[in-house]
Amino acid sequence: MNRSTLIRFALALAVLLAAGGGYAWWQTRLDAMRASVAEQAQEILDTRAALAHATKEKAMLGELAEDEAAVQSHLVSDASIVSFLNMLESTGRASGADVSIVSVSPQKNGAHPMLTVSAEAEGSFSAVVRTVGAIESVPYYVVVRSLTLSYVKAPGEGDGAHAKGGHWTATFTAAVGAFAQIASTTAP
Repeated sequence: MNRSTLIRFALALAVLLAAGGGYAWWQTRLDAMRASVAEQAQEILDTRAALAHATKEKAMLGELAEDEAAVQSHLVSDASIVSFLNMLESTGRASGADVSIVSVSPQKNGAHPMLTVSAEAEGSFSAVVRTVGAIESVPYYVVVRSLTLSYVKAPGEGDGAHAKGGHWTATFTAAVGAFAQIASTTAP
């Protein structure tokens, strides 16, 4: 072999080795980029899944807030005690009886906060019974716990079966659903 051929061969071998080294370096770099892209793609999928989960939870919280508002609309709050009591009195008037609130107090036992409302309704038997029924049907959580009906004779009224002039009185105690603030702020 002559010397120029040997130089050409060495030069070609050097170029081949340089190209092979460049190719190996490029492949290593490309593999690292592929791994980085795969990692970022997985992060994107995880982020999308977390976003979908957060959206689902936000919708559930919205539904829960609506449900909570619906339940709370049937409970008496600090701000609505007076209007609730006025509603009881107006319910009696609408039924033809006079309702007077005797007392309102928080119940100290039980798992759920409640108010105990004691009241009296006076009027004809029909009006008093309609009033008690209407109070049980108001759009609040109300349970009549005790009820006493009594007839009050008018002055000078006889004992006859058809005596007129007196009136009926219903004395009742009702448990009313309340927010926790009422029971905690009014309890000693």
